[in-house]
Amino acid sequence: ELAELLARRFPQPDARLEAAWMRVLNRPVSATERDDAKSLLQASRGPRGTEADLTPWIELSHALLSSNEFLFRL
Repeated sequence: ELAELLARRFPQPDARLEAAWMRVLNRPVSATERDDAKSLLQASRGPRGTEADLTPWIELSHALLSSNEFLFRL
């Protein structure tokens, strides 16, 4: 659901990354995290993956939601 919500509200990938970090971690994405996330998104695409394919964004959402930073917020 997170990936779908972000895709509907933020069609541009950079804006979607910013929104994902703000929504899940309540802070902006760093430059290093942005580069790592883009690498993950690219690697998660299938051979015929398109921007409309949410699979990479679902994988990124799972990674954010299972991060220590999200799970152990103080």
